[in-house]
Amino acid sequence: MTKIFIYGKNEDKSISRRLLPVLFGLGGAVHICDGSVTENSRSGVRFLIYETDTLRSLNASEGVFIFKAEQTSSLPAIGAQNALVCIARADDALTMKKLAFLQVPAIVCGSSPRDSVSISSVNGESISVSVQRTLTALDGSDILPCEIKAEFTGEFDAYPLLASASVLLLCGIKSDETLRL
Repeated sequence: MTKIFIYGKNEDKSISRRLLPVLFGLGGAVHICDGSVTENSRSGVRFLIYETDTLRSLNASEGVFIFKAEQTSSLPAIGAQNALVCIARADDALTMKKLAFLQVPAIVCGSSPRDSVSISSVNGESISVSVQRTLTALDGSDILPCEIKAEFTGEFDAYPLLASASVLLLCGIKSDETLRL
């Protein structure tokens, strides 16, 4: 089971709104948020998503940790020995500084050529996501630099789209497929 932690202000549901329907369709998921548990699965659960604005520490053997655009004032202690991959906004200086100090692997989402993942073009309800450096998937395989087509519905908001695309790539969704966000 893939563990996905989404951390930041409870009012900000932009990432879970984008990501949950996709994960529910990819093998089922359990979402824990605000004291509620939602399960959507047909034959078992592939993803566990824990969304919170309060987290003192995180010591998980593996998984994905997504920082929301808006966070509470303190960042959780993240065990550097864990096999977590963090996803963060490039313009979130506090988070980027803490991740660098802890030497935790991070996928940086933004609009700069030095960011790990960015949007190279937008065309209606379709985007091209640019993976700009080699990333390591959760299964240890390499995700080579590439352009990925992604289709989305609803409003355009770059960070939730990039974070969701990054999660899918980390979980082994092939980069030669069109991602549905």
